[in-house]
Amino acid sequence: MKTLTTDPHIQIKEACERVFLKRYRIRDEDVIYNAMTSIIESYERVNDTIKNFEAWLIGAIHHTYCDYIFQKNRSKMFVNYDQVDDQWVRRELVESEYDMNLITSEINKLKPPYVEIVKKKLLEGKSHREIAGEMQMNEATIRKYYSRSLPRLKERLRLITLIVLMAPFLIC
Repeated sequence: MKTLTTDPHIQIKEACERVFLKRYRIRDEDVIYNAMTSIIESYERVNDTIKNFEAWLIGAIHHTYCDYIFQKNRSKMFVNYDQVDDQWVRRELVESEYDMNLITSEINKLKPPYVEIVKKKLLEGKSHREIAGEMQMNEATIRKYYSRSLPRLKERLRLITLIVLMAPFLIC
């Protein structure tokens, strides 16, 4: 960290810009600014206890970057599919007992543990947390399995619905 100034705030600014742009290849100014702000706030809290400023700064930048990546991945992981997909299944397909039997038979064709998770979520109306407790699995894993199974299930049901709707026109 070669800087001409001894002001720690300017050193933090220059180091953040250099590391985020060159090493991490992050060009989003908001991300860099948020990292600088976070590191400066941290510095203000602990500046009395810092023995080696350069080493502390490298660690703070790395920690901030790791936190940024974690938050970015977490926001991808916890996309709320519940309302959209549950409403879609109920509104578009569940119009009769026949439709419900069709949905249940397609759910049963999924592989374990997808079948158990989708049954508990869609048919029994349980939350991800309840399912995770019953199946002794992590809630994030339940969410992941559920979100992976819905596109497959929706595609199968769309194809079957299309075939049923087109059947009168296919008979010669």
